[in-house]
Amino acid sequence: MTVSRIFLFSPTKRQMLQLVIEKNPAVHLLIDELGLELVE
Repeated sequence: MTVSRIFLFSPTKRQMLQLVIEKNPAVHLLIDELGLELVE
């Protein structure tokens, strides 16, 4: 696998967080209640 392919297939932090929230909606509530923000 080339380096460019790794970057093409590597999800961003926001995408990874979205996947976690989809699998466990309670994570979204926790983020909101604690006032957390994604830092990239």
